[in-house]
Amino acid sequence: MGYEWKNPGKESTYQQIFPKRRFFLYCLLPCTIFLLFLSFREASGVAMRCVTSGADDGSPGTLRYVLARANPGDTIRFDGAGTDIRLTTELVIRNGLTFTGPATITQTGNCRVLSVNDVTCTMRYLTIQGGRAPFPNSGGGIFCTGTVIMERCTLRENTAFLLGGGLMLGEGASAILRGCTIQHNRAYKGGGIYKPGGSHNAASLRLEEGCVITGNSEDNINATYTTDGSCTIGDTPNHSATAFGGYTGDTAPQPRSIVEDADVSTVSRDLANTESHLFQSVAEALSADLGELSGETSASFSELNACLYYANAFENVALESTDLSVEYTASWPDRVRYYSLFSRADGSGYEIPERGIQFEIRPGQDLPQGVTPPDFYEPGEGLMTWRNLVTDNGPFDLNPEAGVVTFRVCSIRAETKASASGGGGSGGCNAGAGTASGLSLLFLLGLPLGLSLRAVLVAM
Repeated sequence: MGYEWKNPGKESTYQQIFPKRRFFLYCLLPCTIFLLFLSFREASGVAMRCVTSGADDGSPGTLRYVLARANPGDTIRFDGAGTDIRLTTELVIRNGLTFTGPATITQTGNCRVLSVNDVTCTMRYLTIQGGRAPFPNSGGGIFCTGTVIMERCTLRENTAFLLGGGLMLGEGASAILRGCTIQHNRAYKGGGIYKPGGSHNAASLRLEEGCVITGNSEDNINATYTTDGSCTIGDTPNHSATAFGGYTGDTAPQPRSIVEDADVSTVSRDLANTESHLFQSVAEALSADLGELSGETSASFSELNACLYYANAFENVALESTDLSVEYTASWPDRVRYYSLFSRADGSGYEIPERGIQFEIRPGQDLPQGVTPPDFYEPGEGLMTWRNLVTDNGPFDLNPEAGVVTFRVCSIRAETKASASGGGGSGGCNAGAGTASGLSLLFLLGLPLGLSLRAVLVAM
């Protein structure tokens, strides 16, 4: 065979069928490279990390624990109890990371929710609320000195003593907001968003894909910005309207905002929790409306994002007979719907009541001839009018007195994540999931291993 035997008759079997140099080349070297690759990937590779606890004590599974161990470029997802996080101190993000919810992050301490320090950070399907920036601080919800990209996120009920109740952008910072809701935040200036007046680069704040920035004080945006024209800012037209029938008096029932009430906060948390009954009810309604989500119901849940749009109470409304008719008209882009959730009189929470649909066209369909659309309607959007009834002493009447009704209603915006830029599906939690490049490298490493094994088998 051409081998040089140093001690004939004493060599082991593997040396007879496979020379030492070839054994090293075809077996030991690929194995060594493979182990080095795994070690390198563990030490510095991009990973998917999962938050599974809502606590803020730094224990394994908490967001603070995951942040402390994340590397630049990692993706952080949320699962189970980790979708409802209660902070006690501020979170500081010093690495460029991607956060993919749904998840609600609530600040319970006397401080802001989080800071993004000189890095680019992407957030999807997060609700950030309850932040406080006491004197002399700014940025109650988020204080950013880098770049923040927010998709289908909600900033609500954050407060700053000075500037930027919801979002404060530093002098050199920038933000892109897509389909976000920023409501009921407070600050001396820029209750919703603030960026220093010396920064006149409009490209540093971009609003796209139907952002809703309303109900913030002192003002909604105190910054120079650009928009794609689809956003609702301040007193610009809304995407829905309400009409009443069956009441007495000369004026329609007037709403009182309840967005800061405890039961509404519970609705927001439930909408971010894929295991909640409310989330599942909304997913089923959206699946039925769209007629596009295939497979089992659980598959629909993973594609859903829902957030609070507004919440109102209508109190002591006198009736003509036994029913108050509440008629809603709403428009939406593709794969989006609005739903009204009514509080049950027995105190067991909110539900989507049966809707009496009066009129509907789907996105892309033309309006029938002779139909006059509402002011907020954009050509090409879907449009629906539906009717709910609040019956005297019925399941949604919170006032036991005969002849009057009181009801509480939350309006929500629901959409499939496929409608978001880049998909945005939450997927699952799989720490250290491999990338395509990693799989390719594994294949290339496996090739010489396979050849060496084949050579051994053939030689046998």
